Amino acid sequence: MFPAAAFCEFPYELGFIAGEPNGISGKLLLKDESYVDGAMSWSFSGDRHLTLHADHLWFVSEPKPKKKSGYPRYRGLSAGERRPFYYGIGARIKLQSSSRLGARFPFGLQANIDKTHLTFFLEAAPIVDLMPATGIIVTAAAGLRYRFGEI
Repeated sequence: MFPAAAFCEFPYELGFIAGEPNGISGKLLLKDESYVDGAMSWSFSGDRHLTLHADHLWFVSEPKPKKKSGYPRYRGLSAGERRPFYYGIGARIKLQSSSRLGARFPFGLQANIDKTHLTFFLEAAPIVDLMPATGIIVTAAAGLRYRFGEI
């Protein structure tokens, strides 16, 4: 087991996010049982750029966390149990020749994979660009993270 307490008082996850752009993703459990997540990603198509985003997330159907680890307990991907849906609000900055700043409104589905430390997620995020010009786009991604801590 990786010593999560050496870095953070609360459980966290690190992994990758795939879509456009692709990159590194992380998530941290907060005291109020909500989460902060973020990603640093790079676009390999068109106007290549670095994108950073951070969101505050709330889960709709997540069971209470297990006391030992702080992670919710639910069955693997093949089980018939309801999956936890989440929604949130955040910010995105796209660093390119004309950088953009926008508000994100992510929502998605997450599943802890039975008997592993892995979490799989699917996410969509409408983004309202605020600077340098206004506009609306929708992004989508899938990812896999490793949960540091007990399961």
